[in-house]
Amino acid sequence: MPSTQQALCHENSEKWTNKLLEESLGLVDLCGFARDVVSLTKGSVQDLQSSIRRNRGEAATADDINAYMTSRKKINKMVKKFIRNYKIVDTEEYDVKALKGC
Repeated sequence: MPSTQQALCHENSEKWTNKLLEESLGLVDLCGFARDVVSLTKGSVQDLQSSIRRNRGEAATADDINAYMTSRKKINKMVKKFIRNYKIVDTEEYDVKALKGC
């Protein structure tokens, strides 16, 4: 009996560990993507600010505004695609008490 219980406990522990590792990698992917989005947003805002400064506070040129708007649309499209492709991991109840007994 004890060997059967140990085998089951080891199998549950291994499944739980693998699931935890998968979810951790998903979080790393999400953080990297968020960093990229913030960087792109920062760059497009800085470009628009530079254009406004070059024109001494007057309205930015239409080309600069169009470039900013195109950048925003591109970023929004990237975010929507990431959300659509990102697989939501099932939040299963892990039997932590059973794992502690192993």
